[in-house]
Amino acid sequence: MRVVLLDGLTRAAAHGAALDALCARGLDVVVDVGFPTKSMTVQRVLWTGLTAQQSGAAARNVWTPVPPGAVPAAVPGSVAVVEAYRPIAGSFGFTRLEPDAAADSADAAARPDAVAAWRDHGFAAAARDAVAGDAPLVLVHVLAIDEAGHRGGPGTVRYRAAVARADALLGELVAAAPHARWLVTSDHGHVAGGGHGDVEDVVRRVRACVAPALARGPRGRPVASCTSSIPRAGWPPRSRALRATRARSAARCRWRSPTPIATPRCRVRARRGAWSRRWSRSPAWAWRSPGRGRARPRCGPRRPS
Repeated sequence: MRVVLLDGLTRAAAHGAALDALCARGLDVVVDVGFPTKSMTVQRVLWTGLTAQQSGAAARNVWTPVPPGAVPAAVPGSVAVVEAYRPIAGSFGFTRLEPDAAADSADAAARPDAVAAWRDHGFAAAARDAVAGDAPLVLVHVLAIDEAGHRGGPGTVRYRAAVARADALLGELVAAAPHARWLVTSDHGHVAGGGHGDVEDVVRRVRACVAPALARGPRGRPVASCTSSIPRAGWPPRSRALRATRARSAARCRWRSPTPIATPRCRVRARRGAWSRRWSRSPAWAWRSPGRGRARPRCGPRRPS
C-alpha cells in the first residue's frame, strides 16, 4: 500500500497530469476530513479510524505517544518519508521514518545544509526508493503545498508552482511502483488568504483517489478496501473483531419492512408493504417485491429465496 499525502491541497487545485491519470484508474472521491482541520488530527483519523472527538487528541503537530490501534505500528516494515515535520508521521509507529532530525526544517536540531540537501533532492529520491521497495506500507508526506498556502493562500503563483512540483513527483512515484495500490489524498485545504483549522467547505472537503480500481461484487458494489494489500496482521484486533461480528449478524438477520431502516437485532416493526430487504454476507442490499402480506419480521438462519 502506497499512501501519498499532499498536505494543504485544496479541492479546486487538486488537478495535474499525474493525479488525474491515477484517479482515472480507480476511485475518485471527495472526502470530509472532519474537524479540526489540522494535519496531526487528520492523520490520526487516517491511521486509527477515530475522529478527534472520539480520540480526544489535541490538535497540535508535536510528538505524541502512538495511539492504540494505529495501523503503521501494527505493520512490520512500514516506512514514512516526510518532507518536514517528523512528529506528525512519527507519532503513529512507522518502523522507519525519514529524514533524521538534522534534515527536518521544523526541528530545533536542524542543520541548514542538511535541510537544503533534503528538500532539493533527498526527499524525492528517498520517496522513490521507498515506494519501489518491498515495504508493505509506505507514506510519502508532501509539505511544500501547505507551506505555500500559509504564505498567501491557494491563489498565489508560489502555491500553483508547489502543486505542479508535487504532481510531477507523484508521476515519478507511480512510475517507480506501477502495480502498487495507491491512496492519494490531502489532509485539508486553505482559505483564500491562507490558513486552515476551521470548518469551511474549502478547507474540510478534499479530493482523494484510490487506484487501481477496487474489486466489485456481483451487484457492482466495491467490496475491497484501499488497504486490502496490507497483510491481515496489520489490522488492529478491534477492526478484525468488528468485521467478524458484522458478518455473523448479517448471516443471521433477515426481515421485511416498508422502510429502509436497519437494526442489528432484527427488531423492525413490520407493516404491510411492497418491499423486502435482506442483509446477506454481501455488503450490498438486495431489494425485491414480495407482493402484499406476509410482512412479519423474521430472524434466524437465512434461507434461499
